Amino acid sequence: MNARTGILSESTEKARSVRSRATRKAKREVATASDTLAESGEKVRSALSRAMRKAKREVAAASDTLAESKEKVRSALSRAARKAQG
Repeated sequence: MNARTGILSESTEKARSVRSRATRKAKREVATASDTLAESGEKVRSALSRAMRKAKREVAAASDTLAESKEKVRSALSRAARKAQG
């Protein structure tokens, strides 16, 4: 981007366009440097949620309450113990 004019260089614009097409085609959201912190955080949470559903796993996140985090850890430990036994 030209700092004086605020215009993106042609190669930067082409790269953004390619990324946009690829993410739309893959039905994915991608956090970029131009996103606000809240938008980036939401996109990361969304991607994590998709991955957890696909893997059929629960993950304790920083936004969970302490009780929720402990329950997810207990659940994961129980699954691991059951798997180890049988």
